[in-house]
Amino acid sequence: MRKYEPDELSESDLAGAGGAAAVSPVCTYEPSWRMNVLLSPAQRDPLLKAGMAGLRAKVNAWLGVQHIPAMVCVTANPDDAPSKADRYFYLLESAIAFEAFAARGP
Repeated sequence: MRKYEPDELSESDLAGAGGAAAVSPVCTYEPSWRMNVLLSPAQRDPLLKAGMAGLRAKVNAWLGVQHIPAMVCVTANPDDAPSKADRYFYLLESAIAFEAFAARGP
């Protein structure tokens, strides 16, 4: 997304998107990813600041936007998913879950 609406997100929209991510395919019985929806500025601001600090003079304008109504943070643990040679399935699981979340989201 490059343009954000300042509207609040409804709980039903978030629940639907979260539900879609929760039933996304995984390689084992439990997903290797965790998803957090950050709604308040107190939750979002540290993540924005950390993201900007890691860019080292490269500009990514969307990180500097302060009126983002929500952010989704997806983290994954490589130890929670199988791997085969140099293929790590936690990356695949995380991407599929986020895609399901975004496709079902508001």
